[in-house]
Amino acid sequence: MSKHKLLVAIFAVGMTAAVFAGCSNEKNTSNGTITSGITLFGNKYTGSYTGELNNGNPEGKGVIEVDGDIVSKVEGTWKDGSLDGKCTITYSDGSIEEGDMVENRFDGEITKTFADGTYNVMNYNSGIPNGAIKYYDSKGTLTDYDWNYEQVPIKKLISQVKDVKYSQLIYYPDNYVGKMIKATGTVESVYEAKINAYITIKDSDGKIYVCKCKNMKVFNGRQSISQTYKVGDEVQVYGYLLKTDMYTHFNDDKSTKYNQYTGTLPYVEVVYSYDVNAGEFNPLNPSYTYEDVAKNPYGYAGMKAKVNGKVNYIELNNKKNTATIKLEVGDKQFYYVNFKYNKKTKVLPAINDEITIEGKYYGIYKEEYIKNVDDIGLVDDDDIEYRYEVYPYINAKNVIENK
Repeated sequence: MSKHKLLVAIFAVGMTAAVFAGCSNEKNTSNGTITSGITLFGNKYTGSYTGELNNGNPEGKGVIEVDGDIVSKVEGTWKDGSLDGKCTITYSDGSIEEGDMVENRFDGEITKTFADGTYNVMNYNSGIPNGAIKYYDSKGTLTDYDWNYEQVPIKKLISQVKDVKYSQLIYYPDNYVGKMIKATGTVESVYEAKINAYITIKDSDGKIYVCKCKNMKVFNGRQSISQTYKVGDEVQVYGYLLKTDMYTHFNDDKSTKYNQYTGTLPYVEVVYSYDVNAGEFNPLNPSYTYEDVAKNPYGYAGMKAKVNGKVNYIELNNKKNTATIKLEVGDKQFYYVNFKYNKKTKVLPAINDEITIEGKYYGIYKEEYIKNVDDIGLVDDDDIEYRYEVYPYINAKNVIENK
């Protein structure tokens, strides 16, 4: 898959601007035009740079116009020879991409506007597009929604999926490892590990798939857009074949030595999945109910959150000035909240306080507990079994005390 890290290199190959003479370690600033080269998306271009210069090199605000099949113009701020700050890239097809650069890479919210006035908005992290892609018409109305997975829109990945026989997957896995496949079946088991969930599903022919989902805080660039499941749910899964192997995370009668779980099974790294009966998450019309957020924690990730509740539990990290809050919003309904504070923070919540949280949804928080708690002191530490309960997670921007 293509990696769209935006790496930019500027080099002067000639100049038509006069600059002041001086020592090499002194700044000699001017404005002018030089012939320069630029590398974008792995392609090299030569063009005319006009703008601020230091010692004959781009430094400050400037524009470079190039003759290329993809890029025609780049306008931005250069610092130490690199794009750093606001940047606008104009493409040969008339589209324009705008946003901030940090050390030659897009970072933060980036907008790409097309010649017909439609546009999309997504976030970059150190040059890597991740999270939601929002599509708008020329009037600014949100018309479609997607997510990046390894810098490729998930809908594009799903469109490439082809049907593969189960027997082909387990007999000739090397032909399919790293390729997108799909599976439909009923959830047989759900095992929560520290940063992943392992879900086994059985298809209509009784064949088993092991589905691995990244399901903690939002994982940069490779976040599975999956719902939360329980045993008995019918699910549709799209993902990459990881390997074939035996499955170890299951509970079964110890007297049964061989069954369908102890044989060779296909492992799928889930990219996208949903509950067939509950239906896919609709990001164009989210309900924001607790039930919907808990079912679709990664569909809501990045959306604005505003919830009211009572502080059920709080854990402080005084070195990092962060608080982890378990917020009770209904009967057996809880959010976990990440809250940063400092000496100027007006509201410092404590147990049983009624508060309002404003921030953004951020995937899942896993609450760890000890399964064999009655055995503590009787077994070695290595034999203590830990399990996890999952709750929707919010990164708080503001905490308001309800009076």
